[in-house]
Amino acid sequence: MKAHNPRRFYLITYPRTGSNLLVRMLGLDNQPDFVSGDDRGGYIFLPTIKLMTDLGLRSKSMADWTPNEIQQVQQSYQECFDEFQEYLEAASLQRRSVIIKEHVHFLVKPTALSELVFGANNTPHDIPWTLQIPESYGLEPKQSFLNQTVLPDEFLKTWSPAFLIRHPALAFPSLYRALWELETPANDEEADSLGEHCMTLRWTRALYDWYSRNLTATESYIDGRITWPIILDADDIMTDPDVVVRFAEIMVQGKTAGSIDIETEAKKWCLEFGYRAGKRIERLVREAMPDYKFLKSRRLTPRPQAQETLPVVELF
Repeated sequence: MKAHNPRRFYLITYPRTGSNLLVRMLGLDNQPDFVSGDDRGGYIFLPTIKLMTDLGLRSKSMADWTPNEIQQVQQSYQECFDEFQEYLEAASLQRRSVIIKEHVHFLVKPTALSELVFGANNTPHDIPWTLQIPESYGLEPKQSFLNQTVLPDEFLKTWSPAFLIRHPALAFPSLYRALWELETPANDEEADSLGEHCMTLRWTRALYDWYSRNLTATESYIDGRITWPIILDADDIMTDPDVVVRFAEIMVQGKTAGSIDIETEAKKWCLEFGYRAGKRIERLVREAMPDYKFLKSRRLTPRPQAQETLPVVELF
């Protein structure tokens, strides 16, 4: 039997992309050589995100955060990472591969999130957010261009990343409904910023570009034709099981967006959420489309069918 060579796979998503469905289809619970996080399947920094929500920081620019609030969030990030690192070390001792899913905005520095929503003038840039990592990753961890996460380059490079995307016109309204129930805005100002930090593909695009530029040929190699990072589209996951099969093979070696008319959908959003919110969702969807199209064009597709050799017919 071939020995298992443990690896790390990062499934990087954003809300309402169908990541839970993908994880179920992969059947990781039945794979003895894999571990996939706790009952959340990942979401390592979810406790920090919940903390920021509980403190009401999502509706405040970082310039208005108190020193105590900043310290609480910094400590929570580090505690989540330290627990994550212990999990990774335990998996390594068991010689098991790890696949973890994480919403990309969970990884992004609060500074970058605040600047997107409230502008650079309301965002202090002298607050350290990069996490402390063990010396086993390198003595002088750094963050290079495009790495807007709380994780140093050296940690990110230990992972083989797959990005799960979904058409913004499907993902964003669904997310808005969930956020409205979870964080019902107290006024128009809060409503106008609800979900702004995560109803975008800029974080996905930036981290995809970072991996594309920073993985070496050896680190990105899969089979000579496909390389890490991989793009998976939710449409394909839902309608073409062969894509999931192919993704699974790589790791061991609803409505679809095809007919989406944003203008038509926007009218429905205005009716459901009110004109102001509906137009904001339309704006966010249209702003996300260039990144979505770029990422979708690079998505994983089913393995090409081998062409049959046509029989030779002798005419004479």
